[in-house]
Amino acid sequence: MRPSSGGGAQAGTTPSAARYTDSNYLEEDKYSPGFLTLGQKYSIAIGSRVVLPCKINETENSSHYVLAWKRDIAVLTAGGVKVTVNPRIRLMPIQGTTDQHGALSTGYNLEISDVRVTDAGDYICQIGSMEPKEIVHTLEVLVPPKIDFVSPQNKLDVHKGAPIRLECQGSGNPPPKIIWSRRNNVLPNGEANKTGPVYDLLHATRHASGHYKCTADNRVGQPDSRDILVNVLYPPEIEVEQQIVHSGVGHEAQLVCIVHAEPAPNVIWYKETTQLGTTEQHSQQLVNHRHQGRIHCGRRRVVIVLALLDSDQHYSVTEFPLSVA
Repeated sequence: MRPSSGGGAQAGTTPSAARYTDSNYLEEDKYSPGFLTLGQKYSIAIGSRVVLPCKINETENSSHYVLAWKRDIAVLTAGGVKVTVNPRIRLMPIQGTTDQHGALSTGYNLEISDVRVTDAGDYICQIGSMEPKEIVHTLEVLVPPKIDFVSPQNKLDVHKGAPIRLECQGSGNPPPKIIWSRRNNVLPNGEANKTGPVYDLLHATRHASGHYKCTADNRVGQPDSRDILVNVLYPPEIEVEQQIVHSGVGHEAQLVCIVHAEPAPNVIWYKETTQLGTTEQHSQQLVNHRHQGRIHCGRRRVVIVLALLDSDQHYSVTEFPLSVA
């Protein structure tokens, strides 16, 4: 605080109280050095380099004071001497400079290279020993995200109607956000993604099958991700393209049915109650379909091509699912 116009100190101050000078630094008095650096927080990515500043103003008695760097109670440096054996820590002397008012400044910066997680914490720059003055720099080490736990591992087989629970946990600094998505598709509820360590689906349908991705991201480095294949097991569901197929005697007719099932079923065609065998003049073609960008596992398109010999032929399809136990 500045003295009053009458020359006396203002109430609440003493002649030795701190005051700000025109050069904009805190000065205790002309005999005791003060800090020209303010304590700060540094957020540094792991593996990077950081320089912690400590600049003081020179006074007539500066030689009587020792500038030391400490971490907690451990002394790292004293004056120009490095005490710690840590090879990644280096003392950087500040060459004496003079400001526009002729005030001389000096000090020591502390460099930490190849920053590690264990380097996080408070670093103290201290002047004096009996009644020391100090500033504190806080070092936060930023760590890229890493997925530590996924459940289930790689693949989940679940029956239709059963609940689905996927879990994903990650680490990093700051703690990463966990985001769920599905490869080449939206989530079953129609959303593009969902945030949180757990993804729950109360009732599985065949449309819930697919590759789910858990992504951990904290905007430090690259995101980390894991895939889980969800395979919903369900009995056959049949779709018929046309209930009635019109054709003429001696002409070919094509009967098509689409069978959804997981695992893939065995499909058998019948004419009335007679099973079509290899002696019948027909063929079966199995193809995978893409519909609106979605891949349907276990989907079959069965095509029966018949040479009709009379005008009234009736065929049916029966599905036999493989074991889903």
